[in-house]
Amino acid sequence: MTGDRSGLNAGRFRTATAVAATILAFVVVWVAMTAPVEIRRLTAGTFAQIPLEGLLLVALVLVLPPRARRVTAVVVGVVLGLLTIIKIFDIGFFEVLDRPFDSVIDWRYLGSAVGVVDDSVGRTAAIGVVVAAGLLSLVILVLMPWSALHLTQTAAPTPAARGGRSRHSAPSGCCARRSAHKSPRACQSPRHASPTTPTAR
Repeated sequence: MTGDRSGLNAGRFRTATAVAATILAFVVVWVAMTAPVEIRRLTAGTFAQIPLEGLLLVALVLVLPPRARRVTAVVVGVVLGLLTIIKIFDIGFFEVLDRPFDSVIDWRYLGSAVGVVDDSVGRTAAIGVVVAAGLLSLVILVLMPWSALHLTQTAAPTPAARGGRSRHSAPSGCCARRSAHKSPRACQSPRHASPTTPTAR
């Protein structure tokens, strides 16, 4: 009974973890696709719109073979991560200069921005801002491909993944069917089954 209860709890934990990971991946991709480049455009209905490019990507990964599907998901995730970083720059430039970030000529302003922080709050704070920005960029570039790949595998699982889930779920279903007609001993594996008592002759 203890083994059955622990196995059931482990199954519930895996299911809850998988659901939480799927929700996190969906939120990350959805926010990256629908977030505006200006804070003043951020309203309650901003994230209610359905991104057309998201629907096109879903249709694309559903028709691709498994290997190409995974590669496409990772590439799309990296591109989406880069676009998210540029969108963050856009938000900052709109707030300060009232224009979007120009990825060709505006990189020179990054050093000036660090210098302004250094003059305002000190060298330690400026270094902290640079480190935090680098870590945020790294997290985005890791989280976006993982989210895209996870959503792709959830929407179109490979035959191996489906077979693995079927094999893990088959014993419990078998026991559920047998328990209606036989004793609980019928569901025990031969390793755990109690030896039969020989009959006296």
